[in-house]
Parts: sequence; structure tokens; C-alpha cells
Amino acid sequence: MGLFNLPKLQFMKRDEEDGKLSFKDFAVRVGYNRPEDFQMIIHHFIREHMEPRLYLATRGIGKTVQGTILTTAYLLYLNPNYTVGIITKEGKRVQEIVRAIADCLMAVDVPLASFNGTTINLRQKRLSINQSNVKGVTLGGRGLRGLHPDLIIMDDPVTEVDAWSEAERRLVKSKWDEINKLNTNICVIGQPVSNKDLYSVLRGKILTYEQTWNDIPNQFFGTIYKPDLDKMRLTVSERSIQMSYFLNVPDDPSLAFAKIETVDYCCPENVMFIDPSAGKGDYTAVSIGGIFMRTNKFVTCGFMFNEAWFDIMDILPELLQRFNVRKLFVEQNGVGAGMPDMLRKNGINCVAVTTTQNKHQKIISVADQVPYMALTQLKASDGFGGRLLEANQLFIENVKEYTYDAKHDDGIDSMVSLIKEGFGIRNEQ
Repeated sequence: MGLFNLPKLQFMKRDEEDGKLSFKDFAVRVGYNRPEDFQMIIHHFIREHMEPRLYLATRGIGKTVQGTILTTAYLLYLNPNYTVGIITKEGKRVQEIVRAIADCLMAVDVPLASFNGTTINLRQKRLSINQSNVKGVTLGGRGLRGLHPDLIIMDDPVTEVDAWSEAERRLVKSKWDEINKLNTNICVIGQPVSNKDLYSVLRGKILTYEQTWNDIPNQFFGTIYKPDLDKMRLTVSERSIQMSYFLNVPDDPSLAFAKIETVDYCCPENVMFIDPSAGKGDYTAVSIGGIFMRTNKFVTCGFMFNEAWFDIMDILPELLQRFNVRKLFVEQNGVGAGMPDMLRKNGINCVAVTTTQNKHQKIISVADQVPYMALTQLKASDGFGGRLLEANQLFIENVKEYTYDAKHDDGIDSMVSLIKEGFGIRNEQ
């Protein structure tokens, strides 16, 4: 439900009196579907307010199309002297949005004086070198400095992949602070992904409007606007659904790993996964684990060696024997086939694997399985030497203290790879 009362639609009446297309007719004329009434809210929210504001909405409603692309194009269609600055996360997305705006204008015969991918000019002569009708920049770009556009739109400045990074959060917040010095007519559009992101910082503190799955009329049930969430729950986690369709912000999923239980036992039979390194300050991580039937937990005994993979070859036979390893996986992304070849030459069978998934996404995809995980902490009284005890303790700390921008994530990455490759337990978001 929205957090403010929509004003009377005075603009639409005036546009029609001036002989211009209504917004809905404009959308159809330029090649888009006729906007539904619930999609008109973002258009009016952007257009009929001048203060800093935040629009959050359920997935599939058309935030970027209705808000950023069509509303910007419509404002320029009505007034060729209007100026808009658009800020997005990535350069490719900037170009796609500005290209779409240019296509809309040309579809209603608005002549473009110039268009270069991120900038649109409707006038042959500009007042200054920076004054364009549309100028698109990325979060790290400086293109809006010196420009004071009539309207600034921040389109999806936060993504789930980097929302938990302190460095990324500082970048987004610094851009927000910067553009507030240029103009207060700013609209941030997106979907919350973290209780620390810009959306959460601004939510309710500035003019805010929210549209959730519940706000979409039931006549659209089963469409992209209001999908059948019960069917979706068969393959998508509840955490992802709550965030995407109800705007409920979850706790930092990476913090969940701090709650993994530490135990003094391991499984009688295990699978091993090795994430090798070439040394030079990097770690070779070894995860050994399996499902312990008595507790129904996935128990991992792990090690992080501050050594290159070839320097731990002497200790591998002991680990394979003591932990009764039945299958061995070796990641070969960084070191090629060197370690698998060496193992096979020494009579140790292994499966070489290559992982391509984004590492952070892969790790947090198993965060909701933490209650069913455990980490084995070794003891000297069990006959383990200092080298293994130190590597084991380092591994436990690496898993429990994981954050998005951790300097080293070799231990937890190897543990998650063990779960996914060794046991086929996949819980993708």
C-alpha cells in the first residue's frame, strides 16, 4: 500500500487540452503495451512531485519501463527543454535505457539533434557543454557534475549481488549525497535487498511509495504482474519471494554462517573438495564432509593452508585415510589441471571440476541450510599435529566470519562447493 495520497491528475487533463497524446496513448504509439492503472502510479509519482522520493515495487510491475524510460520520454515529448539525469549501476544498462528513450522520441517524430549512447540532445545549441536533455551515468561516473537537470532518476542503484558490500554501499550513498547538491527533484526506483542498502536508509524518511504483490488487482493473477507464488515456492526460496514480491528485507544472509554449530565428531565416510592455490599469499582450502545420520546434519571438517597446493601433497594421504574419503573433487579454475594430474600420477583418483557461478551468490544460496550444518573442530588429544590444528581453526573462523567483501573466502567457498558438487544439494536463489 502506498505511503502517500496521489494528487489529482491535473497534468493529464492539461496535456490532452494542449493537443498532446495522453501518457497511455503515448506508450502505445511508441510500441509498448498500454499501461494498466496500477502501472500509472510510478508515472505520476515521478512527474507530480519535486522533493526527494523513493518508489519500491514488486518484481515484474515495470518499474524501469513505465518510470524511467516512458516517463522520461513523455516529459521530453511535452517539453523539449526539459532535462533528465539517469543513474544506474552498470554502463550497459545506462546505454540500454537511453537508447530506449531515444527510440520512443523518434517514434513520435521528436527530432534528435544528437545521440551518442548515453546522451540525448533535442536542441542544436546547448547552453553549456554539460547541458543535455538526457544524460545517463553509472554510480562511479562523474557525468552529472556541473549539470543541474530538472529531474534525476536513480534506477535500480542497488543489486542483490553487492548489497552486502560495505564498499558498494558507500559508493551508492556517496552518489546520493552528490546528486542532492545538484537538485532535490530526485526519484530513486528499485526493490530492497538489504537492511543496510540505500533503499533501507531512505525508506520512510523521504516521500515513499510502495507497491507489493498484494496491491496488484486479482484480475492479473497468473501473469507477469501477479504470478502464482504457490507454484513459484516449489522452486524458489521463501526468502527470495518475500524480498521480490512483498518488499520484506531479510537479514544479511552471510551472517547466518556465524551460527553454524561446532562439533567434536565427523562422519564415518566422507567426500573431499580441494580448492587449490598457487601460494603467494593465497590459501589452499580442503573441505571433508558428509551427512551424519544420527543428527541429520551435514558435517564438514575443513582446513585452510597458507600454502600452495603442491606443498600439501605430503599430508593428503593422511587426510584421505583418517577421514575415510570415498570421493575427491579438485577445482581447477585457477591452477589448471596441475593438481588433478599430480594426484592421478600418485595413484589418487579425483574429479576435476570448473565452477562458473558468482562466488557470493553461490555461498549465500545455502545460507538457509545453516541449521542443518556443523563444523568439526579437531583436538590435539585425537592425535592431530599443530599444522592440521592451525589450518582447521583458520577454516572454522573463515566460515563463521564470512562477509561479502571478506579478504579471503577460500574456506567457505570450498565447503559450499563440497555440498554442491559432492552431494548435489543445490538451493539457488
